[in-house]
Parts: sequence; C-alpha cells; structure tokens
Amino acid sequence: MFLLPAIVLLTLADLLLTYHGLKLGLIQEFNPLMAWLYQINPKVSVA
Repeated sequence: MFLLPAIVLLTLADLLLTYHGLKLGLIQEFNPLMAWLYQINPKVSVA
C-alpha cells in the first residue's frame, strides 16, 4: 500500500529535479535519447 505512492512521489521528484538541473545547466543528460528529446522540447523529455 505504501510502496506505490512512495515510488510515484520519488519519480516525480526525480523528474522535477532533473528538469530544473538540465534547464539551469547544473547537470548534463548522458542518455543520448533523452538528450535528443530535451534538445527538441524539454517538456517532452519529462513526460
């Protein structure tokens, strides 16, 4: 019961932190597919 909401919350936190880190230039995306998606449209890479 508790595990699913925790996974969802951690996934959302990861997505938000990654998105903002990429946007601010604090981190780089090393996955070539995700880097390509981020270059096309950052919102697509979060979805």
